[in-house]
Amino acid sequence: LGQRGPLLDSAPILEACIITGNEAPNHGGGLYALNSDVILRDCLIEANEANIGGGLSCQGPSRPRLERCTIRDNRCLGPGG
Repeated sequence: LGQRGPLLDSAPILEACIITGNEAPNHGGGLYALNSDVILRDCLIEANEANIGGGLSCQGPSRPRLERCTIRDNRCLGPGG
């Protein structure tokens, strides 16, 4: 399994990404955004794992925008899949 990096205080645009097979001990196995306005276009977030938000976790005043994305088969022990 891979390791994801957090998006902190940023506004990135991610296009045609495959985010799969990652894990995190706390938030956002696939993608973790803190105070970030991330835009995801045509992305697949699949088979990631975390305690909170297996596929995607957004904290703080984050405003994510997902366009034509698929989020499936992620796993978490707490809230969010």
